[in-house]
Amino acid sequence: IIDYCPEKKYDLIVSISTLEHIGWGPEEEKELDKCLYALENMIELLNSGGKLVITFPLGYNNNLDSLLKAGIIKFDELYCLHKIPNSDEWIQENWDEVKNKDHSHYMMRIVDIDNITWDISRVSYLVIGIMKKEVMSQ
Repeated sequence: IIDYCPEKKYDLIVSISTLEHIGWGPEEEKELDKCLYALENMIELLNSGGKLVITFPLGYNNNLDSLLKAGIIKFDELYCLHKIPNSDEWIQENWDEVKNKDHSHYMMRIVDIDNITWDISRVSYLVIGIMKKEVMSQ
């Protein structure tokens, strides 16, 4: 997404649980500013008046969490969802309540029918952010 440069622009871009993986690898491979470059590029890919909708889990990428907490990443609209422990339910919470809570995720081990073991990351908090590209006058 950092280098993606099509000729056309978009009215809407939706990024679902992708941003937290950009530039976030093993210690020797981390490029912490890459998620900012990806955000900038996605905004550039929007038409005037377009919207970028992003979701990412809190606690997976500490750098991304810090950028949001510090106000470096700013959304026009910000929603936070909290997963109720031991249930499939999520509730909406206010960012001011969520930003200082423990966002650590936990691992869940699953063995499938072919006896293959999968470690699946589970999160407690999810951010949904919307950025709007300004309408350019003609």
